[in-house]
Amino acid sequence: MMFPYTVTFPMLKDIKAQAPQAVCQDGATSESVGILLNWTKPPFDNADVRNAIALTLDRKTFIDILGQGQGNIGGALLPGPDGAWGLPEERLKTLPGYSGDLKQNARKPGS
Repeated sequence: MMFPYTVTFPMLKDIKAQAPQAVCQDGATSESVGILLNWTKPPFDNADVRNAIALTLDRKTFIDILGQGQGNIGGALLPGPDGAWGLPEERLKTLPGYSGDLKQNARKPGS
């Protein structure tokens, strides 16, 4: 028996390969995945640079790489189908940085 947070998706893949008879289930967790930046050091001390990163990050690809295709994009709350209070996908896509369209996320200087 394993518990959440003790087995990563790459480890789960290895377990399934080495013991095909093992019953392995993955499930939703309430953890949030993000990027840590030292905002006191250049160039990240510039709020415009941090904003540009937030608006141009390909969230789907980022989550797919870290979660081996098993994660969902969410806002501040656990996304559906497991999260009862997460924003619906159509609403999430209206938020800056979540549309998946870099041109839509681009902003004019000074705005």
